[in-house]
Amino acid sequence: MKTWHACTRFDLSEFTSAPERDTVRQELNCTPERLFDIFEDPHSWTQWATGLDHVEWTSPKPFGVGTTRIVTFVGGMQIWEEFIAWERGRRLSFIVPRATKTTFERFGEDYYVEPLGAERCRLTWTLAFNLNGPAKYLQAASRPLRSVAMRKMFRDLAGYVDSMQ
Repeated sequence: MKTWHACTRFDLSEFTSAPERDTVRQELNCTPERLFDIFEDPHSWTQWATGLDHVEWTSPKPFGVGTTRIVTFVGGMQIWEEFIAWERGRRLSFIVPRATKTTFERFGEDYYVEPLGAERCRLTWTLAFNLNGPAKYLQAASRPLRSVAMRKMFRDLAGYVDSMQ
């Protein structure tokens, strides 16, 4: 039986005010509704999101505020995600109230989607987090490398979207 460690919960305001956050914007060749179809497909995440091995929705459709899922990373760590915003075609946000490792003090992601017309949209993704233990001292120093990795991940999402046309 795995042991779950509690993480600090937070609300949507943290995505604009947290001291440690990253934001990436990516234009995509699909409608916001199609992007949400991709987000709702558990297999799709492992195709473009770096480091994810398995995604399991633990709540039934239709998804909304309060929906949960378990995400397993390559290497075995799992996080329990709880969605604190869900507006299909516009926005989804989750926090991580618990994880199988003590890596995160707090962690959450915000996905904001804007239509650009004619089968295109813009995704603005924001990560808000704090690490525990010795890793917390590396947060600021690792920001440039993390930023490059996150931009690549969302370019990979754009490639995945294009491959699904």
